[in-house]
Order: sequence, then structure tokens, then C-alpha cells
Amino acid sequence: MDVPRGGVSCGKFGWQRCGDLQARLTPGSYPRPTGGEGPLSSGTRTGRRRPPEGGEGWAAHHCLTGDLVDSPATDLDAWMPELARLTARHGVFAVLGNHDRRAGADRVAAALARWSGWRLLRDEVATIEVAGARLHLVGLEERPEGRAADALPDLVARVPGGEPFVVLAHRPSVLPVAAAVGVPLVLAGHTHGGQLAVPGVPRLNVARLLRLGFEAGCYARDGTLLYVNRGLGTSGQRLRIGVPREISVLTLTAT
Repeated sequence: MDVPRGGVSCGKFGWQRCGDLQARLTPGSYPRPTGGEGPLSSGTRTGRRRPPEGGEGWAAHHCLTGDLVDSPATDLDAWMPELARLTARHGVFAVLGNHDRRAGADRVAAALARWSGWRLLRDEVATIEVAGARLHLVGLEERPEGRAADALPDLVARVPGGEPFVVLAHRPSVLPVAAAVGVPLVLAGHTHGGQLAVPGVPRLNVARLLRLGFEAGCYARDGTLLYVNRGLGTSGQRLRIGVPREISVLTLTAT
């Protein structure tokens, strides 16, 4: 795995902030699908804005890292058909977040199963095969802080040795455990990039004030790369200031 080493180090949390995301999964030979580079998109919290129409024409996979709904009052029968419009050539994969858990994890899961063709990973490993090569997506069930990575070692042990895999987790705080068990790449959300920041000074944001340890973007620890997506919607106050919405496009390259 090729991890860029530029950026600002942070000894307190044991990670290093990266300037660019260049994840090379090794070993393995996961190919680029015919007609494109096969990006894997990552996103969190869709809020009430409509998701991008379709998407299957350019993305190999869509991965959503939790908080699909915001509160127990969400009208799932109205909202889930909107989410179901998001598709990808090789599938849409998601994990739940703390707001989904607050809204009722089983309730959200049942609505997804009813209205969408997405694959919800709840401590599961999904395997995608393209042109004879395989990529494994390891999806962590949402748990409270301090227990967020409890299932990760056992899940990683299910991945066949030597085959490439990516971990989907809601909380970025799984990074230390992910690094300890040799995960090459973690996609996470949860922070919203702070959601509110001083305009022009994005590092002065709510996530930093709450000392979450991770805000947005790329971090590295002991050979493991973590990408934290800022998400699309909101939590609490229905506004974002100084923290743009984000849909990440990540291209995984075999070495």
C-alpha cells in the first residue's frame, strides 16, 4: 500500500495527516472495469437533499458510511425510495451510523431491504468479483465509542489471505485497531467535517472543538490509510458553514 507521508503529524493521536489519497491494494489484481477507471465513491449522511441520479455509468461501487437517516422521526417510507435511486455497476454498500442506531437500527435496515437493492453490511464481509479478480468490503456494525472496532479483528480474519479488502466503518476512531490488524484502507464518516467552521479557517470547526481526533480527509497510521468523508447533509441545526458537502471518488489500483 502506497501511503503518502507529507502533511502534519499528530503524535497525541498516533496518526499522520496526508495531503493526498493514493491507496494501492497489495497483493491482488483487482482490475479497472472496461470503459473506465472503476472509482469507488464514499459518502455519509444524505440528509434530505436528493441523491445523485443513478450513478451506475461512472462508479464501480458506491459506499456509504452511516447516518442514512437523522432521527427517529424520519419518514422512512418517504425517504428510502429517494435513496434507492442511487445505483452503481457493482452495487451500493452501506453501514449504519450512530443516528441510524438512535432511529432504530433494525427499523432502518428493514426499510433499506424493502425499498432498495443496497447491501447493508452489519459485521459482514461482501465480496465483489470482476473479471476473475476479487475485492472484499468489510462492513462494521455501529457501536458506541470505545467499542466501535470490537468486531474488526474477527471480520478481517474472514478475508482470504493475500486478497485486497477495504473496511467501511462509521467512526474514524477505529483507526488504531485497523492499523493493528493490517487493514490497508478504512472509509469512515461521523464527523461531518465539523459541519460548522470559521469561514476561511476550516480547521477551526466543531469536530476539532469536540476533540474527536479526526475531522475530514486522509490520515495514516502504521501503513493503514483512513479517509473521513464530510458527508452531504446535516445533524441538529439544518445548516453547514465553512464545511462543504462532499462525495469522494476513490480509485483503487492493484500493484
